Amino acid sequence: MTSTSDRMAILALQADWVTAERANDSNRLRQFMCEDITLWPDDGPAVTGIDVALAAAKGPFPIREIVISDEVIEAGPVHGWKSARFTTHFDNAGETVTVQGRHLWVLRRESTGWKLAGLSWQIDR
Repeated sequence: MTSTSDRMAILALQADWVTAERANDSNRLRQFMCEDITLWPDDGPAVTGIDVALAAAKGPFPIREIVISDEVIEAGPVHGWKSARFTTHFDNAGETVTVQGRHLWVLRRESTGWKLAGLSWQIDR
């Protein structure tokens, strides 16, 4: 069973992640990832490592807004996961491009708190 403190910590990580992603702040995003993070994008092969993950997760345009909903969170002593729906609004030279889908975070508890060990997403087609 997920404790209230773990749930709140994971939601705080999500809020910090969204803020850093909107600001295109790779250095801040790096702080939220395990060194051996693996990404499983919906349209390509898995990649491992922070630098590769940061490059692979970069959006096509600057982000205007990210809305996260329908979070489901489970956490144990060492690992946890979070799934949610997302809606991302990008700015393509003044025009809004909206992408929706689901993501899955695989989390690992480290000495500094919860970090992303894995990330996958599926875009609604």
